[in-house]
Order: sequence, then structure tokens, then C-alpha cells
Amino acid sequence: MAGNRRLGDGGPAASTLLENLNGVAVDLAANLSLADTTYHRILKLTANNDITFLAGNGLLLSLATTGNVYIGESNNYRVSKVSTS
Repeated sequence: MAGNRRLGDGGPAASTLLENLNGVAVDLAANLSLADTTYHRILKLTANNDITFLAGNGLLLSLATTGNVYIGESNNYRVSKVSTS
């Protein structure tokens, strides 16, 4: 899953650089949400090995059965919700 492509938006996971994963969550469709704290981003990795950008920053991840992603931001003392539908 590592490579030389930094953004990782809309491309194959093998070409995306992942540095410091701080949180991982799995949804009902077997997609992974990954928190990469080095590049300050939350990524979604699909079962097809495609990776897309979900949000800008965060450490802890939780997924709801609705598909929403909840991101804990410890430095900002808040939880952000990202709707994926």
C-alpha cells in the first residue's frame, strides 16, 4: 500500500504513500477508513484497492452503520462527522 503518490485521491492504493496510520475502521462493505497523521488526512480504501480522500485531519475513527465517518480531533477537542452518502 505504499508508493510515491502523496494525495491518494481516486487512484490505486499501491501508488499512495501512507506514513503514520493512527486509526483504522472497517465499514459494512469491507471498506477501510485510514487516519494518516503525517499527511493530515483521512482516506477510504475500497475492496477494489481504490483509495480516495475523505477529510483533512483526525486521529480516531468510528464508522456508523449509515456510512458516516466520525473523526476524533484531540488537539481541537471535538468530533467531526463526515457523511459519505
